[in-house]
Amino acid sequence: MSPLTVAERIGIIRSSLAPFPGEATGPHRDCFDRLLERHGDGTVYSYLRQRNVINATLVSHAGHPAVAAEDGPFQLYRTAALAIREHHRTELASVAAEFQAQDVPLIVYKGLALDALLDNTEAPSFSNDIDLLVRKGSLADARKIIESLGYEVGIRIDNGRVRRMPARISRMTEESVYSYGQVQPYHRLVPVPALEGVSDRVQSLMPRTFCMVSGQLHLRVSIDLHYSLNLLTEDIGTRVKPSEDRWWEGTQEIRVGGAAIRTLSDDVLAWALLHRLYVDSTVLQETGLKSLCHIKLLWHRGRFDLDGVHEAARRHPYLAPSVHQALRAVDSICDLGLQGLVHPREFRTAAAPLMNVGDCLPALLDFGVAIDLTDLEQGGVGARFH
Repeated sequence: MSPLTVAERIGIIRSSLAPFPGEATGPHRDCFDRLLERHGDGTVYSYLRQRNVINATLVSHAGHPAVAAEDGPFQLYRTAALAIREHHRTELASVAAEFQAQDVPLIVYKGLALDALLDNTEAPSFSNDIDLLVRKGSLADARKIIESLGYEVGIRIDNGRVRRMPARISRMTEESVYSYGQVQPYHRLVPVPALEGVSDRVQSLMPRTFCMVSGQLHLRVSIDLHYSLNLLTEDIGTRVKPSEDRWWEGTQEIRVGGAAIRTLSDDVLAWALLHRLYVDSTVLQETGLKSLCHIKLLWHRGRFDLDGVHEAARRHPYLAPSVHQALRAVDSICDLGLQGLVHPREFRTAAAPLMNVGDCLPALLDFGVAIDLTDLEQGGVGARFH
């Protein structure tokens, strides 16, 4: 249980994401000051790390003494994240070259791909993994390629020790409806000589990412292999959901580590990020908000295709609840100025029950509402936030 109150959790998220990728001033800076003074940098860092938005905090509050402190958790995270990014560049270039050699079509998106697409050096995404997308018919070939490069499923790091998840558990997880659209993550351990001088500290700060092997610090490189942008289930041939051809048309080229790679078009990327954010927060109940950072970056650069989002929701009713609910929530958190541009009637009657599980704003801001129905003559309804 976080020591932060509901109001503090909301405040700390908004103080980092609303000004991002600019610098926080006024109320957002004051809020961040108060929370650090009350709880200390360790608690504040831990919560932001849990929500996976440290990258936004490093930009929004770059000048804050607690964030800028060389011996503090924020700068240590930045040092480690920069090293991880360089390894991701190298690994991605190698993987992409092998896919090209085997003539297996590949799309890379989010994280490194987004930074390359936007030429984003001022506010790097610092993603935890590399996201690859292949055609469903190429999935078996894609898995063989990744495995041939030394990656395997189920590597875990617990308190500095390497463990492997039983194959039976991995298979059961992949077969679950909640895992539809991607396989279990692939991992590979690689040495990180650049961080040897701070090996103990980075292991303590990121205990599931780094470990010691044969006396050397190693990084667990992760690849998320996706075969669909439709989550939970696939298109049933009624155009309720986008077809595979939809996200493979109109891709654009980026360069990462010297390699030419395809990524999603701007319009597909916009609805895919919103859809992922909604499903993660409301259906899968995951805590990370990295997709929200990606959306804010696209918006800031004028690359977020709002018209494309509305069109996708009209053409594919499956998407309407998730993308419109997520868009309203993102606007509330990030101050995009969309009031009046997202109409509830566009999604409240959508015939997509799995994708219409309500407002995702409480989940994104990490709070719940308990409603107590009492004797109406003695006060009626009581609400409690937690």
